[in-house]
Amino acid sequence: MRRIVEREILIDFAGLAAGHYAEGRHNWRGASSDIGDAVKLACHVCPDPEEAEAYIRWLLIRAKKMIAAPHVWPLVEALAQALVKHKRLNARRARQIVKAAQEALLQEHLQRVRSGSP
Repeated sequence: MRRIVEREILIDFAGLAAGHYAEGRHNWRGASSDIGDAVKLACHVCPDPEEAEAYIRWLLIRAKKMIAAPHVWPLVEALAQALVKHKRLNARRARQIVKAAQEALLQEHLQRVRSGSP
């Protein structure tokens, strides 16, 4: 159960973490619904409020670190650009965009390796 809850909370925090990475600040107001969902989920696995708060803080830190990873941020940017352009994406299209961005990253990496660049 805890793994499922953690995954869902990380999903809830993805937008907040991406905004923090891109803009250097949290948009607490814009993420209020996601934060509320995360709190409800956390309370299912951490009934003690102090433990639930620490758990939520840890998962927000984890979400920010995951989003900022060099192999993840370009995927977030690709998805964000598609959302700006199309306003809405279904899950299938979002997966296609992420896969295409992953393939482009891999090709860039292979070119750097072949050319001897870091």
